[in-house]
Amino acid sequence: MSTPVLGPTTARSRESMGGLAKGLMIMEAFAAHCGALTIAEAAVASQTTRAAARRCLRTLLELGYVTHDGKYYRPAARMLQLGAVYDAHDPLPRNASEQIIRAREGLEEALSVAVWADGNALFVARQDAMSAAVASVGGVRVGMRLPAFCSATGRVLLAAQSDTAVNRYLADCERSAYTSRTVVDRDNLRALVREARDRGYATNDEELREGLRSLAVPVRAHGKTIAALSATIGRRERVDEARERIVPLLTSAAADVTVALEGCA
Repeated sequence: MSTPVLGPTTARSRESMGGLAKGLMIMEAFAAHCGALTIAEAAVASQTTRAAARRCLRTLLELGYVTHDGKYYRPAARMLQLGAVYDAHDPLPRNASEQIIRAREGLEEALSVAVWADGNALFVARQDAMSAAVASVGGVRVGMRLPAFCSATGRVLLAAQSDTAVNRYLADCERSAYTSRTVVDRDNLRALVREARDRGYATNDEELREGLRSLAVPVRAHGKTIAALSATIGRRERVDEARERIVPLLTSAAADVTVALEGCA
């Protein structure tokens, strides 16, 4: 199954540049296609024609942001500079990474931190589990986006928003079923978001991929939820059993991130 990624939903103003927007959408699409894009895939990702997608890719190639082997375009090392700007100026990735490295030892699970990004949970920090068997289950990496409606991190981030905003999101988003367990009914999803808000954590039980279970808690700074911290359950353990073991440790790790972030202010 390909990693689900939703495209941008915000309206463009008269001041925006359509060509730049298409190019950025193509650059983001590399994460959803395991780092390789054909012209046809780039056209779908940027919601444009193959000719326009080809021009964008050729421009990125000439500027050194991608390479081309005759069929596939792939990110080049120069693309790292774009992510480095964010890492250097936002304290969240650095401080979150430091804290989840410590928390991983107690949890023995893969840990990730995600922020809200246009209807998706965008992962900005990640530490794989020490066990290779556990690490192979997750498949999440920094820069990946997952739909908010069916991811634990996404539901935590939705829970921090107003009921009006949640209703608008659920009405507008494409609620595709990725497995037989994916919850797509709007009323049921609304209830799950309310539950995450009341309990202080959210769950995902094989809704994105069979065998993939996760739990997430909010990361707050100055009284506001700014991110979600999640653990991937790599063992054959039911979510309701794992939460007793994982949620308290996740909550403690999230509090440590909060202290570190507020100390940067």
